Amino acid sequence: MYENETDLRTAEKELAAFYTAVLKTYGPEEAIAAAMDWIESLETMDCVADGDASGWRPVTIAAAACVAARVTNAPANA
Repeated sequence: MYENETDLRTAEKELAAFYTAVLKTYGPEEAIAAAMDWIESLETMDCVADGDASGWRPVTIAAAACVAARVTNAPANA
């Protein structure tokens, strides 16, 4: 999965950026769940990083779909 240390660093950066975006938008609980979604998506996808974050985008997109499904199905706060 990881060709080298650069791949690992870019994966970490992509996950961190995704986590931060979800944290700012939906808060810490959803950000933690989103990070778990990202990791699970990574484990189930056959990704090949090419030295930049674009190689990890399919993982982020899959995890974002999980977040979207959760937040759109969440009950509205009264």
